[in-house]
Amino acid sequence: MIDVFYTPDSLARSMVKSLPKGFCPSRIVDFAAGEGSLLETASTLWPNASVYANDVCPRSARRLRAQGPQWFVSCVDFLSERSRNKSKFGQLAGSFDLVLLNPPFSQRGVKPTSWPGMPAITSGQAALFVYIALGYLAPSGYLLAILPDGCLSSRRDRKGWMALADAYDIEVISSNPTNSFKGVSARTSIVRIRKRSEPTLADPTADARTQRPATTQVIRGTNQMHSLKRNRGGVPLIHTSELREGVVTQPQHRITTEKTIRGPALLFPRVGRVTTQKLCLLEDSREVALSDCVLGVLCETTVEAEQLRSEIIKAWPKFAEGYRGTGAPYITVERATSVLDNIQRGISSVVGRDSSVTHEWCPQSL
Repeated sequence: MIDVFYTPDSLARSMVKSLPKGFCPSRIVDFAAGEGSLLETASTLWPNASVYANDVCPRSARRLRAQGPQWFVSCVDFLSERSRNKSKFGQLAGSFDLVLLNPPFSQRGVKPTSWPGMPAITSGQAALFVYIALGYLAPSGYLLAILPDGCLSSRRDRKGWMALADAYDIEVISSNPTNSFKGVSARTSIVRIRKRSEPTLADPTADARTQRPATTQVIRGTNQMHSLKRNRGGVPLIHTSELREGVVTQPQHRITTEKTIRGPALLFPRVGRVTTQKLCLLEDSREVALSDCVLGVLCETTVEAEQLRSEIIKAWPKFAEGYRGTGAPYITVERATSVLDNIQRGISSVVGRDSSVTHEWCPQSL
């Protein structure tokens, strides 16, 4: 099923404003143009540029032809090589100075798809759109895309982004309001991508060799609240409701389980709105079980756990950014591990001139 959420004018303006001053594209394209708002904004700024538009929907294509009589409009399935070859942009690989994208987000009933020419890599639709679109980007051009946060952070798309990061500079320009798209609450970001001088896509099998080793061990609880084996003489169960004011309070339930965690440790929620008060210290030698909504970091000493909590609070925006998702915000074990590693190494985002968050994206931040 293809979702249809057209780009609002405000986001279109934010995207093109992220380009460097003096940038003047001669050829612009949108491969999922929809109502044409991205191209309309771009063509207003650069009226002399040649504009190419495509949309898989015939009705949208007809509207685009009426909207821009001078535009080169196609109506093909962009993810199909055969269809692309029949389009008006089919023979223009490597020719577009500016590629604009708001690709389909929905993954309902859609399995990860192999990348053309890179069968070892699979991804969802949005990342696949980006990969194919980059083949049309000129050496000094820019690709601007609105992408769901899940695309940037999921295990499903991780190998693809790691491969692209070796060949392209990938920057997250800003995080968009969740109500940016009419009729849906979605966490999305604007991403800017540019080719490096000598791009060479990374070998995805080199994953383990090139990835920076993690130093933080994050543990996820395994006990689901709807299927607990309660036992008055069992192990205390810690759920998010027991994480309060920086300490782990007395639990409501005891359960039968062999999977436990012993303090000292730092516990925090996996799902939901996280606050500094939800970063809680588990005392030395205290043994508990964790619900599957709680993550924990084992520490050697109580002092180490306290120091980790202090470091996270000092870098709170960076930690809170790790909670993403189109519904309830959540953080994965992999993402939590990487965020905590980065915090402890002092890696932080850079604030752009327009006060919007701008930082270089790297695959280790997944």
